[in-house]
Amino acid sequence: MVRVLRAGSRSVHPVSARWTSREPHTKEALRPLMARLRQQDPELEKQTRRAANGIALQLAESRRRVGKDRLHLGRVAEGSTDEVCAALRLAQAWGYLDADSLARPFALLDRLQAMCWRLTH
Repeated sequence: MVRVLRAGSRSVHPVSARWTSREPHTKEALRPLMARLRQQDPELEKQTRRAANGIALQLAESRRRVGKDRLHLGRVAEGSTDEVCAALRLAQAWGYLDADSLARPFALLDRLQAMCWRLTH
């Protein structure tokens, strides 16, 4: 059972609260990569950006949901996290991004995947 914290009169899911505090770090790690990816493959950059935005949006929406809705949105957020990872791996395979520049984003995305997993299990 996941404990829900009270913030004023609103219930705040602890994983969602952690996401909002980590979101700027993830964006900072992705921002320079997205700029380079936009130059090399604009379509892949757009899809990666949509998936990255989806993680934050799904987790934020799940904070206000209960039961199966919350689980579903957590699973969708986890899928979006996987999508961002796959897009970055593709960018590396195509030679757009190097392994050194991907180390920090992959570490942060791994943490987000763990948070999503804890939300849904």
